[in-house]
This record gives sequence, structure tokens and C-alpha cells, in this order.
Amino acid sequence: MDFVITPYQTVGPIRFGMTRIEVRQALKVAVSEVTKSYLSDEISIEEENFVDYFDELDISVAYKPEPPYSCIGVILYKGANPLFGNRNLLNIPIEVLKDWLELLDDSVKVTIDGVSSYRFGISLDTDSYKLFKDEPPKSVGAFVEGYLETCDELLSIPPQSQ
Repeated sequence: MDFVITPYQTVGPIRFGMTRIEVRQALKVAVSEVTKSYLSDEISIEEENFVDYFDELDISVAYKPEPPYSCIGVILYKGANPLFGNRNLLNIPIEVLKDWLELLDDSVKVTIDGVSSYRFGISLDTDSYKLFKDEPPKSVGAFVEGYLETCDELLSIPPQSQ
């Protein structure tokens, strides 16, 4: 399925701000709720992560952790077709995509594990940018406005020299 990305608005039929129920109704395929398990002092703890995985479409959808659990991001993997600027972002080497995005966005940031466009709210993710820059990204993320900046603040990730 093609997922056309409209920055800060939509990814295919998913509109940022939709509730979890609305996203599930829009996609009309089976869903798995993702949880994180932690082991602390030999006690297993399950924590709800507010992420749905749609196996048939090969995408994950993240939601705010409080009601009404609105959509804040979508991650698209190899089985999906994320389209932006008439390009399938999972079929083009990440370095070529970075160079193209830099022509459109002067806030593009390269990190250890990918490339982020703050103007468009898109991340291109890989295991190592330096090692895999000649390969397509492993996944593409599209997010609500401000999400990428918040992640940077939380993680304090310095840009990688190119």
C-alpha cells in the first residue's frame, strides 16, 4: 500500500491527531498492540507503550500516552511504500535522500543512525549512517510537529560529522 506523506498532517489514510480507534478503523487490517517488558529484581513488568503494529501493512503507529491517545507518529518498514516528493523513501540510498532533502530543508540533521528533516517531520533510519549510507533506510518515520526536536532534547544527540 502506498503511504503518501504530507508533512505534519497525514501518512496515507492516517491523520496526525486521530485516536487509536480512528486509526484502526481507517486501516481496516489486523493490529497488534506493542508492549515493552522490563525485568527488575527478577520481577517482570509489562508497560503499555501506546504503539500499534499493523503486520499486513508493515507499519507502526505511536500514540500519546494519555487520553484520547492521539496519533503522534508513524514508522514505515520495508513492506510499506512511504512516498514523499514522488519518491519511495525505502528504495533510494539514504545518502542520496539526505542530499535531496538538504536542497529542500536547511535544518536536516545527520546522526549516527540516520537523517532527520525538521522542516518535513521525517526521519530516515538505519543501523549506522556511515556504514550503510549507500543503502536505503531500514525505516521511515513521520511525526507531529515538534516531535523530532523533543527527541533530540531528551537524547541530547550531537550531529555526526559528514
